[in-house]
Amino acid sequence: MSRGIKIGIDFSIMQAPIQVIRNLKLPYDHKFICEFPQRRATIKANFPHGIMYDDVTTRDNSMAPATDLYVAGFPIQPFGAAGLGRGEIFFYVLDYIAKQKPRAFILENVSGIIKLNGGSYKNDIMEELNNLGLYNIKDQVLITKEHGGTPVNSRRRWYCVGILKSVDDGSFSFPKPLPLTKRPKIEAFLEMRNRDGTWTLEEMMRLQGMDPTKFRVAVTEDQLREQLQMTTPVNVLERLMVRVLPAAKLVQHRVLADRWQSGQAV
Repeated sequence: MSRGIKIGIDFSIMQAPIQVIRNLKLPYDHKFICEFPQRRATIKANFPHGIMYDDVTTRDNSMAPATDLYVAGFPIQPFGAAGLGRGEIFFYVLDYIAKQKPRAFILENVSGIIKLNGGSYKNDIMEELNNLGLYNIKDQVLITKEHGGTPVNSRRRWYCVGILKSVDDGSFSFPKPLPLTKRPKIEAFLEMRNRDGTWTLEEMMRLQGMDPTKFRVAVTEDQLREQLQMTTPVNVLERLMVRVLPAAKLVQHRVLADRWQSGQAV
């Protein structure tokens, strides 16, 4: 498309959605971001953006920028015995979706969300999203190592995808795990001089599907390690987005290729 894909991001830590868009070589317009203060230096050094919101709970979503794609990795807060509580961050995420109606959204969280309160927490989230009546919504837990990560990266994450019914072409489905022959070996991520199992920052970036040669370090080593451990894996999000964007008619079909499935990404 001639104009850039308008993207809004809440709590993505190291801006995996922008890294994906760059990997796919698509034009984009990073409209806004909201992130915790200790993570903002990394964002400012690497990801030019529009508005930087200090607090999602005070943002007037009726005045926030409209987007084509909204991605949020909302934190889980203490919850009541009945499940989801009205004061939780999720409802501010929901409010943005309801008021700005992005063509597609991707929500991400720890896999444990599906078991909280016997599943009622996740079920409440899905009910609230479906009650909007605007989106076709699917959710699934994906394991990083099955989608281009290394054998040691067994991180399980919950992903929820919504596509506006008025534009959805019905083609979206979650990516299937890559066959073992397509999964990279751990040696592909290690420094040649470092085969003793000690993880360098560069290796940690590769393990998350990131390119360390295109990254500016703006925080302490300990802070960066923490961010790398918590950020959304780029490889998983990329496999999702090459399916979401065509389904939401943000790009034409066959324009994007699943680089992790073909092995070109590594």
